[in-house]
Amino acid sequence: AARAIRSQILLGLGQWAEVQAECDQVITSRACARDVNLTATAMWGGYKARSTAGLPARNLMDALKRWRTTVRHTDDPAAAAVVMADLIVHLTEADQLHEARAWLREVEALVERTGHPQARLAQAVGQGALAGATNDWRTAVGAYRAAGQHAAQLRDLLLEARANGGLALALLQIGDGESKNEGRERLSMAHSVLSRLNARPDMERCEAGAKQFGLRPRQRRPSAANRTPGALTRREREVLALVVNGLTNRQIAQRLTISEKTAEGHVGNILAKLSVSSRGKAAELAKATGLLEGTAA
Repeated sequence: AARAIRSQILLGLGQWAEVQAECDQVITSRACARDVNLTATAMWGGYKARSTAGLPARNLMDALKRWRTTVRHTDDPAAAAVVMADLIVHLTEADQLHEARAWLREVEALVERTGHPQARLAQAVGQGALAGATNDWRTAVGAYRAAGQHAAQLRDLLLEARANGGLALALLQIGDGESKNEGRERLSMAHSVLSRLNARPDMERCEAGAKQFGLRPRQRRPSAANRTPGALTRREREVLALVVNGLTNRQIAQRLTISEKTAEGHVGNILAKLSVSSRGKAAELAKATGLLEGTAA
């Protein structure tokens, strides 16, 4: 599981060779024989890394199609939804709309069965991507607004930024004055967060979309120190230990005798330095890598 977590982080950073190596290790591990969602996550990461590098990857997509027949009955809808949302976006960008719609139907079935927030987020992302692919920009706006709300509720900074990026481009396509103003604002918001997370592929997608409209988001590249897990300060390591234990910002503030706003700032810095998009992923990474060894919670 630790390798799968690492591969997802590397995917966000655009480190394709490393993703391929990690996913190949996961696919051949014993854990994959027991966990179909772990297998699917690794196959998707491997497919994306290989296809980006121009390497053969058709067999991995075929395997993912077989996984689709079982995903409705998964006992981990959150993990399944993350993979499916990313797949739908990829397929629409590749103009494989029939296949994208087939995956969206599975997401909709997952929402109907479980009502899981991550599945609802995946549904909104898929609807936005497909609406944009068919130039139905007003439907895309509604879908991406919903996606942003679901991502915010899940406290997933990366997915919220992606939703804002999709919303921005849909608003700019509509083209009236009010939509343009909001579109520029949303684009700036998305790019700022993606830059802070060092999510290079998403940043490049955001910048390419902006270029269509003669816009150029302000560059805010994170420093080398902010990309290094070891760069956490003593206080940030204390806060991360409390995040791992499931404490909210308010509870962290009470425990450390600081303001809730200060606690929120520490958590934001931690997510940026670890290049992860949510508290849950930060906790998973800390556990998987032993990042907090020697830190008292």
